Amino acid sequence: MKMKIKPIIVLLCAVLLLSQIGCRLAVEESGSNSEEYKFVGFFITTEHVDMNDFDENIDNNNYNFSYGSISNPETLRYKQDRLYATRVLTQSINENNGQYQGGEYDFAGLEGIPFFITITPYGNEDNDTYLETHGGSIIDVEGVKIINKNDERATELEGKLYVLTETYTTFFGNPVFQSTDGSIFMQNGIGIANYGYQSGGLSEGVIMSLYRDEVYTITENGKSITERFSINLEIYFINRPETIVIMQMNNEGLLLNRDEYQAGALPEEIIALTDTYFIVVETIQRDIEGNIHVSHEIYNNDSDIITTFSARKDGICIKVITKIIWIDS
Repeated sequence: MKMKIKPIIVLLCAVLLLSQIGCRLAVEESGSNSEEYKFVGFFITTEHVDMNDFDENIDNNNYNFSYGSISNPETLRYKQDRLYATRVLTQSINENNGQYQGGEYDFAGLEGIPFFITITPYGNEDNDTYLETHGGSIIDVEGVKIINKNDERATELEGKLYVLTETYTTFFGNPVFQSTDGSIFMQNGIGIANYGYQSGGLSEGVIMSLYRDEVYTITENGKSITERFSINLEIYFINRPETIVIMQMNNEGLLLNRDEYQAGALPEEIIALTDTYFIVVETIQRDIEGNIHVSHEIYNNDSDIITTFSARKDGICIKVITKIIWIDS
């Protein structure tokens, strides 16, 4: 199959903020043999990834870059303004007459947050493949939509990244591509910045958005087919979660039990008392000015999990999932 690609690129939309994401054509010509690859998502960093740093520092055997350090210099795969990734397997499961090999991609030890989809082979005799989403441990993946029609194919990826309102940083949406041979590489992108500190800080709920949409026209068996890939990542700012209170209530609304935890220190599961009719989760947060904010959520016996947040040192907030075990009365 030879691809005739006519990319239509919609650049980043940032609410309240700033720069556009740098986009590049999805195909580079190299003589009579063109390399085929497609945009599949972002690798998000908090500092600009200068590919010249890779080139110069490799020559000088100096691996301390302006935006961080490389943990394994011998694994660097830098070529033609691209940084190639190596696959790190995290699990291997027999499935579909082959091996399902779950894993993530390591861009030479570069710190960042992945949010992209790859086509991964099962490893069976039929050469079957599956779509694998990367970044779900940090990013709240809100939707993956696949459209497969006779003359149209589309993949849509949506997610949300939670960040503390007190975090002053720039987020760079470095575009990630997958070649037809399966290799994964990234190129540098331009960022959007949180300038809330200039006005005393951001309030909870302020959103920035990294968005990109690419449309291609390919030819298969003499027929034109439209392929589209779109990604939308919302960066959602929240106040720092400090304390989580779990209150078990009976059917009259009387308190049966109260447990208090530091954010991020909740157990993996909570066993409801026999007479527990519903559970109230109280979250105590602190804003950038030190003010306390309290919110409540109610979970009844139709709820299987409790969702709270925990903040990392870099200001990224991670969802904490606690399972509820209900006891029949």
